[in-house]
Amino acid sequence: MLRLMGMPRTGSALLLVCLAAAGVACSSEGAGTETTTTSGTGASGTGASGGAGTGGQGTGAGGTGGAATSQDCTAPSGSLPQLVWTEVASGLSMPIFVTAAPGDDSRLFIAEQTGQIRVLANGSVSATPFVDLSAEVQAGGEQGLLGLAFHPAYQANGRLFVFYTESGTGAQVVAELGRTPGDPDSADPASERRLLVLPDDESNHNGGMLAFGPDGMLYIGLGDGGGGGDQHGAFGNGQNLSSLWGKIARVDVDAAALPYGIPAGNMTAIPPGNPSTGPVAPEIWSYGLRNPWRFAFDPCTDDLYIGDVGQGSWEEVDFAPAGAAQGRRNYGWRSMEGTHCYDATLGCETVEGYTAPVLDYPHGAECSVTGGYVYRASAIPALRGSYLFGDYCSGAIWRTTVTGGVATPMEPLGVTSGSSLVSFGQDNLGHVYVVYLDGRVLRLDPQ
Repeated sequence: MLRLMGMPRTGSALLLVCLAAAGVACSSEGAGTETTTTSGTGASGTGASGGAGTGGQGTGAGGTGGAATSQDCTAPSGSLPQLVWTEVASGLSMPIFVTAAPGDDSRLFIAEQTGQIRVLANGSVSATPFVDLSAEVQAGGEQGLLGLAFHPAYQANGRLFVFYTESGTGAQVVAELGRTPGDPDSADPASERRLLVLPDDESNHNGGMLAFGPDGMLYIGLGDGGGGGDQHGAFGNGQNLSSLWGKIARVDVDAAALPYGIPAGNMTAIPPGNPSTGPVAPEIWSYGLRNPWRFAFDPCTDDLYIGDVGQGSWEEVDFAPAGAAQGRRNYGWRSMEGTHCYDATLGCETVEGYTAPVLDYPHGAECSVTGGYVYRASAIPALRGSYLFGDYCSGAIWRTTVTGGVATPMEPLGVTSGSSLVSFGQDNLGHVYVVYLDGRVLRLDPQ
C-alpha cells in the first residue's frame, strides 16, 4: 500500500545509487488515497523574458509561482567552441545531485549519498552540512538520498523537499524540511514532515527525482519498483494505473489539504484498453516508465525531458511538450524498451496511448542513461537550447535538440570526465554540471 503522511518522521539511515540496469523484484503497489483537488492560490512569477517560452520558474500558474530566473532564453548563435569540464568541487562523499535554490545565484547545494546536503560557495564546500539526514537514510545499491528540490518561493518560505530510502524498512519517502530560522546555511532535520511513503520490498528502480514544474507543482519520479522486466502481476507496475511505481507523480504542496493536493490535469480515469482494474492513483501525471532517474523542464520553453533507464538492451530519452499535451502520457514500459518491443503480449507499439521516446541508444560501453538539462547559460551561445545527457557506465555525454517533437541525432560533445556519471545539475544562470560518484562536481565551460 501507499502511505500518505502529514506527520513527523520516525527513524532512518543512509544510501548509495549505482543505477544498474538490472535488479531485483518488487511487488509493492501504491494506490493513492488523497483525492482533494486544488490548483493552488499562490501568485504567479514573472520569469525571464526573451527567446522561446516564458522563462524558467516563471509562470507558476496553479501554485506559488517562483522567482524570476537569469536563464538565457535567446536563440543559439555562432559555432561551438572547444569545451572543458571545470572542477568546482571534489572530495565529496558520493555526491548524488547538485542544484541551486531559487533566488540564490551565489551558492549550489550538493546532496551526498550519505544523507548529507552540503553548500558550495566561493569555491569551497562547507565543512558543516546544510542538513544531515544520515540517521534517516538507508544505504546500498540504488537506495538512499535520491532527490532534492527547493520550493519556488524558497527565499520567502524556507521550504525544501527530499526523496530518500528509509532506514530499516526500505520504504521510499518524500518529505518536506524547513530552513533553520535566522540561518540561511542550515535546514532543521527536526522540521521534517512526510508527504508520501511507498513501502518497497526490493532495493532497485526507485526513481528519486524531485522537481518543481513551471506550474508550481512538485513532480516526483518513481521507478517500476524493482526487478528485471517489471514482473509485477500480469502486466507490470508501469502500466498499472492503480500503482505509483513506474510513474511521474504530480502534487500540490501548497494546498490546504494535507499531505498535499491533487492538481487538475492528473490522471482521473483508466483509458480504454489499459488493463488496470483498480482505481487510478490520482497523483499520476505520466506512466509506462522503468526508472525515470533524472528528468528536467526546459526553463525557457517548459518542455519536459526524461532520461528513463532501460532494461538490458536500450536506453531512452522521453519528451513531452509544454502545455495541455504534456501529462497523461504512456511511455510504454514494460511493453516497450526504447523504440523496441519488450513484451509482445502487451501489444508493443499498439499499447494504449503509447508515446515513443525521441531517441534511444543500445548497450555497449553504455549501460544506463543519466538524464540532464537544456543548456541555457550565456557562456556558450551555440549550445543554448541543446539538451545535454550522458551515460552512467561510459561517462559519454551527448547533446540533442528537440524541435516539433523530433530530436536531432545524438552528438558527442567531445568531452568526457570518467564513468559513474550519476547526475547532471543546473544553476540559476543556466550552466550545466555533472556529478560523479567518485566525489567530483564539474561545470561545462568554453575553453
